[in-house]
Amino acid sequence: MSTLSLANLKSNWNLIKVLKITLALTVIFQAVEAKDVLLGSFGGLFLGQALLNIGCCGPQGCAVPVNKKDDKNTEDITFTEVK
Repeated sequence: MSTLSLANLKSNWNLIKVLKITLALTVIFQAVEAKDVLLGSFGGLFLGQALLNIGCCGPQGCAVPVNKKDDKNTEDITFTEVK
């Protein structure tokens, strides 16, 4: 699925996404009041990231890598119940 699709804009709405959009709009509003272009561009960047569900290097760019370790040398452990 493309990052710039309408379906991506409509999906995954939760509290965190709403909070990110609210904070980005607050930054943009403050930039307009202060007439600061740099702050406005950061607000636009944050708004784009929130709307498109992307982070710092693309989708799942900051995720922890999954170890795919196949351990074929597993042994069955038997337990004895002690009363």
